[in-house]
Amino acid sequence: MAGIGKKELVEIIANKLNIGKNTAKESLETVLEAIEDGVAKEGKVTIIGFGVFEQKPLTLNVPIKIGDASAGTKKVKTKVIKFKAGKNFKEKIKS
Repeated sequence: MAGIGKKELVEIIANKLNIGKNTAKESLETVLEAIEDGVAKEGKVTIIGFGVFEQKPLTLNVPIKIGDASAGTKKVKTKVIKFKAGKNFKEKIKS
């Protein structure tokens, strides 16, 4: 399954709203940028019925010296983005 990419999303938006592809592309990019900025600045973006994009902390145990288990590990903290599907999205997937 190849999935749908940005190009296909632009075409779907353009066709559904009967607008030009450039306008559809700008609209999609604006929405994606707003989601990215919201998660980066606020830690969470909720789109009711669709889902929640949320920034979560993650701690990794990384080897101090690759290939030398006796050297031990160090903890590296990072952030990951999680997505939790909303009710409407989950129902659409089930049917």
